[in-house]
Amino acid sequence: MWRVGMDIWPNWDNNPNAILNNLYTCNNAAPFHYVGKGFNDPDMLQPPNTLKTVLSPGLSPTEAYSQFKLWIIMKSPLQLSVQYDQLADLKTLEPKYYGLLTNTEFLAINEDQSLQARLVAQMPSKAQQAAGAGELNITLQRCDESRVSQRFDLNAQGQIQLQNTDLCLAQSAVDSTRLVAAPCASVKTTFSIKKDDTLAVTSTDAGQCVTGGDYQPTLGKCEYTGPLPMPLDQGNDRLIGQQIYVWGSDTSLIYSSTLNGCFTVGLANFDPNHGWIGTNNGTLEHEVWAGPLTADPTTGAPRKVVAFFNKGDFTESITAAADVLGTDRATGNVTVRDVEAQADLPALTPGQSLSVNVESHGTVVYVLTGI
Repeated sequence: MWRVGMDIWPNWDNNPNAILNNLYTCNNAAPFHYVGKGFNDPDMLQPPNTLKTVLSPGLSPTEAYSQFKLWIIMKSPLQLSVQYDQLADLKTLEPKYYGLLTNTEFLAINEDQSLQARLVAQMPSKAQQAAGAGELNITLQRCDESRVSQRFDLNAQGQIQLQNTDLCLAQSAVDSTRLVAAPCASVKTTFSIKKDDTLAVTSTDAGQCVTGGDYQPTLGKCEYTGPLPMPLDQGNDRLIGQQIYVWGSDTSLIYSSTLNGCFTVGLANFDPNHGWIGTNNGTLEHEVWAGPLTADPTTGAPRKVVAFFNKGDFTESITAAADVLGTDRATGNVTVRDVEAQADLPALTPGQSLSVNVESHGTVVYVLTGI
């Protein structure tokens, strides 16, 4: 196993050593997970604040439960940080947490010889929807066609719009140098994709161009405004190269031609020295995580684990669409197992979505069979 983030502290968010920082770092490191051989390690489990840690108080109970469940589905090594004098009394001091730690179905998911789960969908919470979702971060993340937060198209108004949302690329109203996603109706600066065969440049009608930076695109002076493709003797310039993006009509991804990343909506800014900073600032608050499991040992039916994660401040319903769950490809009913309750729920029919009520900072985990 290998560490993928900084030393973890009992902080949920907005701290270089926070739980959510290592969560997203581990998600981006998913391609390095080697089934049965090597594991991404986002560092230790932090217990609820009813228990003592080196940096007491710890997480809220709900946050600690969520960390455990998310570490489980990422197949992360499980190491619990709790002071030794409380370890023997864990069952009495924190019975629900003890129940999670000893839940054999959770442990079976963690030990399953399959790839780790990944973030596959993000949606705004009701509070964000009521506020028009505000301004959401645009960052350069590892390109992945399965991420709904990376798929853009040109809409009828000529705006660059995130698929299945009302969010378009925009110039921040707070910081004119920042590229963000905002409700399309509020976008005043027009962006365009100038296509020439396989190359594209995103720019604004104000004469500014999007510049990649290493992690977060910004807006600035256009360094090259000539025809595409760019002459080779100029294309080697790093600053100019950072302003060239390719939009794939087949994938709907907008990716940098010189940097390893695609436009991604709703994740935090990444600082190479401190990890993910301000994780809930400008991010989508509802998430769906999913990953494969080995086939059902009795029937041989394919299985997967799906987690619904609510970063928002209120209990709300999170919906995973059929194409996110995979029920759009199912040929028969799909069995749904609530892992924490160790109970079966009503089956899903082909093409059916799934909605789950999730408390603030909470996570609900299901195993789907037949998908």
